[in-house]
Amino acid sequence: IAPVPSSALPPSPGAPPGFFASARLVLGGLAQYFSARAELVGLEGREAASNYLRLLVFLVIGLAAMVAMLIFLIITLVLLVKWWTHWSWPAVTGSFAGAGLLVAAVCALVVKRRVSQPVFTETLAELRKDRAWLSREFSSAPPPTRTLSPHGR
Repeated sequence: IAPVPSSALPPSPGAPPGFFASARLVLGGLAQYFSARAELVGLEGREAASNYLRLLVFLVIGLAAMVAMLIFLIITLVLLVKWWTHWSWPAVTGSFAGAGLLVAAVCALVVKRRVSQPVFTETLAELRKDRAWLSREFSSAPPPTRTLSPHGR
């Protein structure tokens, strides 16, 4: 029987483990920890994807129902306006189209005005003040000189 090298023997119960054994235990524990967390993220990710897919399906169905409702509402309004005013079909539908165009133009102008306004004005002003202060502070300060401690270090 060949002698067993001392590095292959398990440490005695009273002796502290060596550096490599401790490092292997710590790295093994970290690997198990991150593996468990990755598995948990995968499980929750699949569950979240399933929930968001169901939410998306309901959103599409709801939007389709709203579009159908708007179409029927517009048809009803056109019929009512034609019945009340006795206008021809082209006149009634043209007036609805013109009203829709007017609403769209007003909305576009409001959006254009809102988008052209600057944002974060106070924050940008504070950052400009900070930049000016820093440039004054560092341009007027003399370059740092190295001083020795009393011990010469």
